Amino acid sequence: KHYIRIQQLRFPGRFSFVENVRCDARQLSIQDCPRFVLQPLAENAIRHGLEQTLEPCRVRVYGAVCGENAHITIENNGSEIPPDILERLQNGKLSPSGTGVGLRNIQQRIQLAFSEEYGLQFASENGRTMVTVVVPLHVPKREKPKVGNLTLSQ
Repeated sequence: KHYIRIQQLRFPGRFSFVENVRCDARQLSIQDCPRFVLQPLAENAIRHGLEQTLEPCRVRVYGAVCGENAHITIENNGSEIPPDILERLQNGKLSPSGTGVGLRNIQQRIQLAFSEEYGLQFASENGRTMVTVVVPLHVPKREKPKVGNLTLSQ
């Protein structure tokens, strides 16, 4: 939320931010989710949304419980992602731009933390682009790895 506030001060009147989580917040408590997953996605939504339109960019974050998983979606109203690029994003075959570690890094960290069935999903339709983070709601407690007499924390 601090990042969003900074960007609102930086680009006054250029974008709005809406957070809408329609479920019991306790259900969506995913303490074991890797850190710094949502911030880079919000950053991408703002950057690409502002680049693609002269109209104010609307960034929306919403979450829901879907079965045993939490789905957290970051959406913007910039232009749609072309189908060929969207397919390459889905398959992890898109060459990164900028520093190039954002999406690939997030995907790898989620999959390392949980399994390959979790991670990022991409969609683009009706002038909106959505990136959804899919993580399990309930993660069995794992013993923290040890090296010698030291316990490593994540």
